[in-house]
Amino acid sequence: MSPSLYAAVLGDRFAELGPTLRGFHSQREGGRARGEVRVTHGASALARVAAWLMRAPKAGAGVDVQLAVHVDSGRALERWDRSFDGHALRTRQWRAGPHLVEAVGPIYLHFDLRVDGGAMTFEHRRTSVLGLPLPRALSPRVTAQVADSEARDGQWLVDVRIALPLVGLVVRYAGAMDTLDPPAAEPP
Repeated sequence: MSPSLYAAVLGDRFAELGPTLRGFHSQREGGRARGEVRVTHGASALARVAAWLMRAPKAGAGVDVQLAVHVDSGRALERWDRSFDGHALRTRQWRAGPHLVEAVGPIYLHFDLRVDGGAMTFEHRRTSVLGLPLPRALSPRVTAQVADSEARDGQWLVDVRIALPLVGLVVRYAGAMDTLDPPAAEPP
């Protein structure tokens, strides 16, 4: 059987993930999680307009997040359905060479994945729109990190930031997520 998407992208480094993250990203049929995050928008008027144009979730503390990950039969593509207090955000993820690509509509974000101390960092490398590279000067800057929580088994912490050149922070969400489905057995 083929490895999960994240196991394929990370290779040997997949084993270095914390047990909760490794279990969640090993599930053959996808997985579900629920949690609470704080959503913050940038302070400038331009940042707030950009957040609105991006259809970012509303700012607030204690925002309920529901996540469902659906895996295609070949395990090469995952669909991530997120709901922030009912505000839907749907993305698709797949591997392109050494990168993880996450598509938000026609916008493709290319990431290198790093593992350090069991945590996974998404290092944004480039952006393309409809397959055409976006110049770095116009490209959003996305940073994200996920790590097992020390507070509770089956929980992980997430911190995602999106910024734009000349605008700065547009939106950030950070908080804790609880795995709802038990992790699948570790692949051999």
